[in-house]
Amino acid sequence: DSAAESAREGFRIDQRMAAAVALEPERALLRLWSRPQTGLSFGRYHRLPDHGLVQRRSSGGRVVPVGPGVLGLTLAVASADWLAIGGPALRPDQILNRALRPLLTGLRALGVDAFYGGRDLVTAQGRALAYATFCPFADGVLVVDQLLAVSTSFSELGRLSSELDPG
Repeated sequence: DSAAESAREGFRIDQRMAAAVALEPERALLRLWSRPQTGLSFGRYHRLPDHGLVQRRSSGGRVVPVGPGVLGLTLAVASADWLAIGGPALRPDQILNRALRPLLTGLRALGVDAFYGGRDLVTAQGRALAYATFCPFADGVLVVDQLLAVSTSFSELGRLSSELDPG
């Protein structure tokens, strides 16, 4: 549990996690984190605007809000094959399905009727509840990020985007 951390600290920890699982392929690392300040988290390949509340994460995917009320989960494994131990290799469109299973199980145990219909979004009663993204590194290591709206609505994205990144 990394608790509240800056985006820079989180990115550094993600890189260390990726390096650690590359050295020990049977190992997986998972961390929970949050940001102390409201901001926007951009995927690995986005061009970042020059603004202190705009952050980059190690995985790809769309822009999502972060900050108090959003719980982040970052998983690092040596390869996508780690998610399919004993089974056939996963296609890229199957990676998030497999990585999200523990989150969906946990939410359902809490009485939340969570649904993953594909791509990068988990919903409950038609509302966005979580976003998930992943990025395979050149050495095969896979980093998966899951961002869960705990007490903040992802509908804030439009307002935050206009406020934090007017361009």
